[in-house]
Amino acid sequence: MTTLRDLKDLHAITNARYAQRQQSFARLVEREAQIRAELQRVDDMDRASRATGTDVIPMRAIGADVIWHGWMGRTRAALNAELAQVLAIKAQHLKEVQRTYGKLMVVEEMQRNLKDQLKRDAHTAELDRAIDLSVTRRADPAQ
Repeated sequence: MTTLRDLKDLHAITNARYAQRQQSFARLVEREAQIRAELQRVDDMDRASRATGTDVIPMRAIGADVIWHGWMGRTRAALNAELAQVLAIKAQHLKEVQRTYGKLMVVEEMQRNLKDQLKRDAHTAELDRAIDLSVTRRADPAQ
């Protein structure tokens, strides 16, 4: 039979695993936010460069505009690829967090059920003692 101590130990282990999974997931969410911010910065730089039309002719004359747009494209592609990887890993981690949370909830439910059962057993034992005492007193009128 599973004891309350066994369930407390199992709860501590399961809770530690859940906290670890949450931390790992939080790091992925943070990395996703960083990449999205970087993409936004690149988009802002691209918009700003397109908005300033006065510098375009000298940049074209030396080919800098081609280099600039090439860099923007490569940077955006690299960030999008990294974002896709992070999102794929994040989806897997989310499943692990959910699964670990489910296990934690099951262990907590098992603890509640065992505590309730122990209380019922204690009440039953107390009632049995009271009945035995009552029957014994009725059987022995000298008491």
